[in-house]
Amino acid sequence: MELRSLLSLNQQLGDFFVNIEDPRLVPTEDGLEVWCVKWSTDTSRTMIRQCVVALGPSLEVRGVDFPNFGGNDGSLYEKNWGPFDQGRFFVYSSDPNHVVVNRETGESWVTPGLAVSRPDTMHGGTPPLDLGDRYLCIPQSSAASQTHNMGGISIGSRWYRVWAYTFEKKPPFRILEVSRQPILVGSLGNPCFEGSPASIFPGGLVKLRANELLLVAGINDYKTGWAVFGVSQILRFLEPFSAGESLGHIACESLPTNKA
Repeated sequence: MELRSLLSLNQQLGDFFVNIEDPRLVPTEDGLEVWCVKWSTDTSRTMIRQCVVALGPSLEVRGVDFPNFGGNDGSLYEKNWGPFDQGRFFVYSSDPNHVVVNRETGESWVTPGLAVSRPDTMHGGTPPLDLGDRYLCIPQSSAASQTHNMGGISIGSRWYRVWAYTFEKKPPFRILEVSRQPILVGSLGNPCFEGSPASIFPGGLVKLRANELLLVAGINDYKTGWAVFGVSQILRFLEPFSAGESLGHIACESLPTNKA
């Protein structure tokens, strides 16, 4: 792969004291949208808001939007929304309820969500991928874990796991199937630097071919990695969804140090 151009969004989003992270890319009718998190800090507090940057065909910035939902006016921390259908809808949360929102009207649908075994908490994941008869999403959960000292650096403190689920194509967008165990698990055996969690952070999911998926993820807040799965391979891993049933738990004491 070769980086052909570099686009900086900081001028459009603020000054030096602005952090932009967790991007998710969505094709639209006239270009692309980058759904990202904008962190800004002043002397009194930190604001974390879900931001949408519209890009034209030449990757020029056409606009910046902060969708009006939840606490995205700055009253709460908002991040990791999952846009789909060219950004017309987004998954606002999957735990404890599955909440899908019409971005234009603000209408929302609330159905039973994923319940991961505590102390894990479930976060947003990839933009849902249209499989034809349903959407597929790859979310992640995390829990506090022990800290390790390896090679003179401190790493750990949080452990991430990656799951998969499908949901309906139409309102109310109920969850249909879910993986009972994680499909990927973070590992401190992967590249780390000072302060790295054992993290796999799924950000992008696309179809390469008819039966092949490419998942792109952040690794330990340090590197980017990707994995190729067969669509049938993922679907075989899923089981019918039952509301209120917790997903599998792995004790944090067993935090792996082998590569994912």
